[in-house]
Amino acid sequence: MNHHRYLFIQLIFVYLIVCSCSLMQGLDPELLNHHYRPKRTAYFFSERPSKTDQEVNKCLTGHPKSCIDVAAKMIQEENEQGAFKFFEIACNLDYGKGCYGAGNIENDRKKIPSARDFFQKGCRYKFGPACFALAELNYIEGDDETKEFQHETYGHACDLRGDYGCVRLGELFFKEGNNGLAKYYFHRSCALKNELGCYNLGFIYFKEENLIKALESLRLACKYGQAEGCYQMARHYGHHENDNYVFFYLNEAFKYNYNNWERVEFDKHFNFLRERESFRDLIDKFLLSKREKILNEKSDHVTDEVQTPEVRQ
Repeated sequence: MNHHRYLFIQLIFVYLIVCSCSLMQGLDPELLNHHYRPKRTAYFFSERPSKTDQEVNKCLTGHPKSCIDVAAKMIQEENEQGAFKFFEIACNLDYGKGCYGAGNIENDRKKIPSARDFFQKGCRYKFGPACFALAELNYIEGDDETKEFQHETYGHACDLRGDYGCVRLGELFFKEGNNGLAKYYFHRSCALKNELGCYNLGFIYFKEENLIKALESLRLACKYGQAEGCYQMARHYGHHENDNYVFFYLNEAFKYNYNNWERVEFDKHFNFLRERESFRDLIDKFLLSKREKILNEKSDHVTDEVQTPEVRQ
């Protein structure tokens, strides 16, 4: 009896391994391939953007948080010059978030030395995203001699709850073959609700054949807005023919701009849904939204060309 029970447990273990192999088949994490752009919306800087006379006066009399509220409101109004002015005032009041905001605008203007100065100040004033942006400038420039500085600055960003600093450190250690430290920093970034950190953590757990933790990390990645994480969850539930969860996670993937519909169309894990009208409707809905997005982008491009002919070369 015990012998049969042992064989049964072994079969279950083998089955779970086979299932895990199906989970992320063909997955390419593309680590270290792109420059991360942290969220920089008005609400990233302030929960209550405002440029009332009272807020402006408070700013001009030495209250940096009011300066940030005013700058955030100007971001909403697409008044870049005005936002920069109030971010700079906040920075001069030793407020790191203001330095970060001013640095972002200078970076967008391609004024890299000025952006670096602002990011250095923001990092010195212990604002994590500014430390990340400072390290990222050097990373993008590809200066190998700054490797130690990058690790230190990314680490400083991570310690200051700068989630992207934790992600980048995890990626650097992953590239160097140190999966232990990579997992540690991905875990820290995931705890800070960073979608890329959760996704990469799930990838490492998958490589370690820890399916339960891989699924939990991918679920969180999807929850925080990582489209590939949603897609991988859909594939997992497709393997088990759980149609409700497949539709849920595919809809989440499309909501977060997943754009590889061919992969969805021909993925064998969705074969059991292929003939269902609801599945075809989902694909058609996605293709229609994608087509509308392309047309809108083309329309915006044409409008920009009409409004700014001097930019054309």
